Amino acid sequence: MIVGNGAAGFTAACTIKSLEPGADVTVVSEEPHPFYSRVLTSYFIAGRVSRESMFLAGADDYRARGITLLAPRKAVGVRADGGGGGEVELDDGSRLRWDRLLLATGSDPVRLEVPGADLPGVFYLRGLGDAEAIAARARPGDTALVIGGGMIGFKAAEGLLGRGMRVTMVVSSRHVLSQALDEEAGQLVGEMLARHGVTVLTGTDVVGFSARGDYLVAELSGGRAVRCRLAVVGKGVRPRAELARVLGLRVERGIVCDEYMATSLPGVFAAGDVAEVYDPSRGEVRVNAIWPNAVAQGRVAGTNMVRGMRERFWGGIGRNALLVGDIAVISGGLVAPRGDGYREVRVRGPGFYRKLVMEGDRAVGAIFVGDLTGAGVVMALVRSGQPVPRLADAFRSGRLHAAYVRMRSFARR
Repeated sequence: MIVGNGAAGFTAACTIKSLEPGADVTVVSEEPHPFYSRVLTSYFIAGRVSRESMFLAGADDYRARGITLLAPRKAVGVRADGGGGGEVELDDGSRLRWDRLLLATGSDPVRLEVPGADLPGVFYLRGLGDAEAIAARARPGDTALVIGGGMIGFKAAEGLLGRGMRVTMVVSSRHVLSQALDEEAGQLVGEMLARHGVTVLTGTDVVGFSARGDYLVAELSGGRAVRCRLAVVGKGVRPRAELARVLGLRVERGIVCDEYMATSLPGVFAAGDVAEVYDPSRGEVRVNAIWPNAVAQGRVAGTNMVRGMRERFWGGIGRNALLVGDIAVISGGLVAPRGDGYREVRVRGPGFYRKLVMEGDRAVGAIFVGDLTGAGVVMALVRSGQPVPRLADAFRSGRLHAAYVRMRSFARR
């Protein structure tokens, strides 16, 4: 049984059926839809893609693969038998037996705890239903408020700009994308946003909302107020680990998994935004909630659910990529290291900034703003964790192909 129908859950279900066609696979999903691309929600808000084009599978695809999709249904309880397997309880009172269980429950948005945060017009952007509600309220020429300068905030701003709205972004930190960029890169991206007509207010928080007819008034720290048609909160996410706690699994920020995506309870696996796995750039277990990691983890979990511990997830890094107009950003790994033992290599120019973070001869993080030349190679080096001699010189010159070849040659030894 699989709880969750996102990238990790759907990939795992398809993997299981491809390896063991006779397996009984049930997927429980709280959303009423088949599998779709959350990556496209901002494009849907902007009107650049249709609702139909969001879907990567339809009801017929589940039937053709022999996968039972229960949607919309919520798993409200779970128990494990002493001898293996157990039951999942759903919100309609039904109980389903499982022999092996995958928790691919994703994450929930961090809620804004201020007066008026539950007023109509205050939204969170996590799924298709949220995107539909935002698009329905958006009105070209009106003001939209985006609360948070992280990746969710940027996706919301991208969609609302495409909808023809004026966007004000309120950011608590000193610069946008504070978890993905250093201050220099963040300041550059903030300047680019301003050229696109986005008003960016850094070092600022929303302290409350009030309603004014069809509009909201957001009260900001410092005494300023912004009248807006809608507000989208993007203050981060938290892994949905409630079921894991009920089972007594080891949970830190997310569900702690080994390299086989197995949890601390035999027969129970986790994958996707809820899973904590090894991050080679940081040398620690960590939640890196991005689509490619979720797909890879779902494939590994699905394989091991039917074949035993044969497939390993070798670790994933946190990566960020966005393109808003001409604002192009890629970052990943450890971008703002603290402590000794690291060195930073920077390359600057008009409208672009690149930084490589190294530990010895090993790349552990990188930032690219404006000029993405070599970003794919560098991210592969960060993920590999392999030392590459003279990498700093290659980064400065932009001649990174030779460094990648050296890494591949080293890995084959």
